This record gives sequence, C-alpha cells and structure tokens, in this order.
Amino acid sequence: MIESAIWALETYNLDEEAWEQLTDEEEEPYIAIHKTMTASKLAQKAMDHTEKTFEQMVPSQYHRHQKVFSEEVSHRFLPKCTWDHTINLLLDAPKTLNCKVYPLAITEGDALTNFLNEQLQKGYI
Repeated sequence: MIESAIWALETYNLDEEAWEQLTDEEEEPYIAIHKTMTASKLAQKAMDHTEKTFEQMVPSQYHRHQKVFSEEVSHRFLPKCTWDHTINLLLDAPKTLNCKVYPLAITEGDALTNFLNEQLQKGYI
C-alpha cells in the first residue's frame, strides 16, 4: 500500500495537501484511472452485436454450400453407398472392455460423457 501511495504521489504530482484530502476520508484512498485506448474504442465500434443470417455472413458465391454448415443436416448420416463396409472383429474378442483407457479429470470425464450422449442421440454410435 505504501509503495502504491508513493507511486501515485510521484506520478500524478499530488502535493501533501491533496493527499491529506484523499486520506481524510474513512475509506482507504485510491485513484481510479478511466482510460481507454484508441484501439479498444475502434474495436467496440466495429463490433456489431446483432445476430446475422447465413446470407448476410457468407458471400453469395458460397450460398450453394449452405447444407454443409446446417446443424440439422449434421444430425444424420449420409445415405448408404456401395463402398460402405463392415469391420469384422475376431470371433473370440470380448464385446466390451471393463477398463479405463487413460485417466480423466472430472471435468474431462463429464465432457466425454456429454459428447458420447450427443453422438448416441444422433445415431452415430
């Protein structure tokens, strides 16, 4: 606290009388500096907080690829094709393995569970 008070006295050229006025109050003295940089102001002005549609965000020459970015389309598999094939496992292989492949933190385990549940809902697994 002492170092910051000395720094404030030196930086803002406060004389002892001004410092006494600040410290006469019952609260701990402080100096609030409200300064924003030009870059911050420009960034705030440039940000448009309104939600935009796909047509507004994507150039018109790419509108034909809209299905690629569709959330609804991502929830289903592509239709079956002739080159789809199965992977045959060994006959004597166990159906499940009762072990952890590697340890996870609690948050990582929760994230993995949520991901697996989403994939099950979509029918991917």
